[in-house]
Amino acid sequence: MLAMNDLLPGARNFYVYEAACKCGCGFGREIGDVQLEIIMLLEAIREDVGGPVRLTSWCRCQHHNQNEGGVENSVHCLGEAADIQVEGGRHRYVVQKAAHNHGAEGVGTARGFIHVDVHKGSVKPRPSAWKY
Repeated sequence: MLAMNDLLPGARNFYVYEAACKCGCGFGREIGDVQLEIIMLLEAIREDVGGPVRLTSWCRCQHHNQNEGGVENSVHCLGEAADIQVEGGRHRYVVQKAAHNHGAEGVGTARGFIHVDVHKGSVKPRPSAWKY
């Protein structure tokens, strides 16, 4: 099991504690829990934003996903999705544009965050964009 303060495998700027399921079950702490494609997407978005991005949700076990009101078959449960906190219209625009430019398969927009994922469509139809 990876330590919470370890960099995720393949990441330059993202740590295990950012990806790990918030319930403490350990999902997101094993090698292979977090898909490399989502790490690379988040690194590219971070670069386009010009600095750190705050993630409000990344990996979720089924139990935590249900408790959070997440959708059934959420791609967060596959380690293929993250939610990025956004602060205002300009920041939202830059994050959305970067996500699309760098190959996000799913982009969902909510009031305070943008969901991005790299899911290829076996659970959810992709590519797709939506508003919460």
